[in-house]
Amino acid sequence: MQGGTASVFITGFPAGSWQTNCLVVAPGEGEDCLIVDPGQDSIDHLTEVLSEHRLRPVAVLLTHGHMDHCAAADVLRQRLTVPIEGPQRA
Repeated sequence: MQGGTASVFITGFPAGSWQTNCLVVAPGEGEDCLIVDPGQDSIDHLTEVLSEHRLRPVAVLLTHGHMDHCAAADVLRQRLTVPIEGPQRA
């Protein structure tokens, strides 16, 4: 960005018994966002974060397919009607 500053909203928390870092990333509050690595027991906390910051999820992003990173992905896909994106085999 020329002549100014760019900012991004990022918040995260440790999810589930594995304490996996679950993140929510957006250009700012009240914007579209990505949910990253929604692990075990992350849904309630994610719901609070989305509501508190007026965020609109557009996708779930998985950094990889281990259970500690994707345990809540399919439930979120169904509840929020968003795609799941991440590494895939060809």
